[in-house]
Amino acid sequence: MKFADRAGLNVVKIFPGESKSAKTPNNRPIFEECLQFIRDGNADGILSWEPNRLARNLMDGGQIQHLLDLGILKDLKFPNTHFENTSTGKFMLSMLFSQAKFYVDDLSQNVRRGMNVKLNQGWAPFCAPVGYLNIRDFNGARIITDGERFPMVQRLWKLFLTGYYSVPQLLEEAHKMGLTIPVRRKSGGSLISRSGLFKMLGSEFYAGYFWFARKRYVGKHEPMITLKQFNEAQALLGRIDRPRMKQREFAYRGLMTCGECGFAVTAEETKKDNGKSCKSYIYYHCSHKRKEYECRQRSVEEKELDRQVQIILNGFSIGEREADACRKAAAELMAKESSFFEGVRRERQKKIERLQKSLDNLTRLRVEDRISDDEFERQRGILKNDLVEAERSASSRTPLTDNWFETIEKGLNLLKSLEKEIKCADSIKMAQLLKELGSNPRLTDKKLSINGKKHLLLISKKPKSSSWWNVVTAVRNILINRPPDAHSVKGG
Repeated sequence: MKFADRAGLNVVKIFPGESKSAKTPNNRPIFEECLQFIRDGNADGILSWEPNRLARNLMDGGQIQHLLDLGILKDLKFPNTHFENTSTGKFMLSMLFSQAKFYVDDLSQNVRRGMNVKLNQGWAPFCAPVGYLNIRDFNGARIITDGERFPMVQRLWKLFLTGYYSVPQLLEEAHKMGLTIPVRRKSGGSLISRSGLFKMLGSEFYAGYFWFARKRYVGKHEPMITLKQFNEAQALLGRIDRPRMKQREFAYRGLMTCGECGFAVTAEETKKDNGKSCKSYIYYHCSHKRKEYECRQRSVEEKELDRQVQIILNGFSIGEREADACRKAAAELMAKESSFFEGVRRERQKKIERLQKSLDNLTRLRVEDRISDDEFERQRGILKNDLVEAERSASSRTPLTDNWFETIEKGLNLLKSLEKEIKCADSIKMAQLLKELGSNPRLTDKKLSINGKKHLLLISKKPKSSSWWNVVTAVRNILINRPPDAHSVKGG
């Protein structure tokens, strides 16, 4: 601000420091906000400490230079660097931006080289786990044993390897010992958690090895256990050498929620033996995870759910004739819309050409000395602003880019295929079709309902042939103006 006062600059807004890296384009929201603030005409200059504070990649630097070329950005001020808005000044600015990019790339390369040297020497380039400490001395950055926590963690490993301690029991022992996470900048100081203990027991670091960038390295730090003991621990955890029980796959589990309490609907399989044969039944019911509330919903058999899902799917199904009529109306609307927006595009392009011609005429009038410098600058500024707005309008997105026609086409193919799919579909396939047609399936009083996608519901109503134009128009408006709404659909 002292420099701004000395230079007589009128500072209209101060943007806070950016916490994002300037190496990657389109990664700094505050920088984008600053440029948009200038494009909106609220300011015409930038005050920064150095050019490398503005851009360290070619795309961000190109945006600044483009604004200088358009005259939207008139000047840049730096306390330690002189800049003039001339061809020479902009050339020197581009060199400074390139130099900043070279500095970042070179620094990144040197950091990677140093990290590779450290890895090959056997030192892990990350924060040491519980029981070890990161230090830096005249020998460089190393990892040593933590005199306080190393014996505690080693004892936990020994207890776990006996096979008599589960992870929850081991966690109790750790808390009794007072094992805490080392204090770092923004974390640490608390007792080790259950997830932290699982992470510790699954880390090969304690056996003298570590992984970095999908590559395994032999560590130079002091190991706490042997590799054989580590593998034994993984077997105790069930990660290797222990077959896991396979879960029964249920078609509708994880798909529905209870209509009364809102929790997930789960499934279970029961078998009934009448002495002659054993029959299997699958029932779906509320998971009853809301402890303070007793859900009164009863279970429903999977066969009954299949029947209700078929009713819902049949309600969406349309025939070949309806699909062709809808597709024809959509194609006509698309052609009409394309013609309209093509006319809009031509008009916008003509406006740009007229403004450019007016700028050329204004320049000729000034060359012939028929208008004054002040009048030339005033009219030129107005025309420049109008030209920028016209170019922005010409490049803006139109509703056509939302590609509503393809969405309708996909919807028609889905609805048309339902009748054939239902005949040979099993429960898993019907559950997949249900997901495509709607969302939020709910089970209330043994009745299934879903929020059907509104644009699919409109098509599935099968209006008269003369009304398909109105249906397609309504669907188009839904797909462009807002995401597909949903209406409740129930199974019988």
